[in-house]
Amino acid sequence: MREEITAFIEKYVKDASYLRKPLVGFADCDSPMFPGLKTTVMPGHLMPAEILTDPTVVISYFLPFQKEVALSNVSGRHASKRWAECYVETNRLIASLNTSLIDYLRDRGYRTAYPESAVHLDKQILMSCWSQRHVAEIAGLGTFGLNNLLITRVGSCGRFGSIVTDLPVVADMPETEERCLYKLTGKCLKCVKNCPTGALSEEGFDRRVCFSLCQENEKRYGANVCGKCAVDIPCGFLK
Repeated sequence: MREEITAFIEKYVKDASYLRKPLVGFADCDSPMFPGLKTTVMPGHLMPAEILTDPTVVISYFLPFQKEVALSNVSGRHASKRWAECYVETNRLIASLNTSLIDYLRDRGYRTAYPESAVHLDKQILMSCWSQRHVAEIAGLGTFGLNNLLITRVGSCGRFGSIVTDLPVVADMPETEERCLYKLTGKCLKCVKNCPTGALSEEGFDRRVCFSLCQENEKRYGANVCGKCAVDIPCGFLK
């Protein structure tokens, strides 16, 4: 079933010309990393069993952008129109893909659910209670860089989605390979230099300062985005 699910996702998104070939991973719902998210992310982070009774794995996938999308967003303080458009379109695509994937699995006798809260941002703490990036880390799709993005084997420039299911497959192991040049060598800092607001630094990440610029972009394009820390960096595109 692993190959079938991967093929299903690849076929579903292949007509989106702004995307490259997706990556797919399977996170073990019994992994101790899930309870750990209540500390590393937020106390209210959902567990897979709160989304679906007796789940086995979370299917996590990464939809990497084409380089032209990233290049459009390199210059200027504000996000590019192209970047914002692709962000909105990918939101729609992920929602549609999840619905179709759930139907696909249910037709084959498997229970499946989508964490609806994943798309809702808590405006008080500026976080959602289902972190797609951290779930993807548990699914073996990558490791985190200084810019708080998950760096996969093809890079970090793209979007993540996921669904919870009782599919009986062997889960993937989390990766251990370090791909962030700053963490490897103490150098690079390109993502920090690219941040227009100073929200990103070696010391950490100021979520509210970042959000203020995202709100400026939302007024321009109707999309709460920025993405400067994801473009024009060595780990943005690795293959």
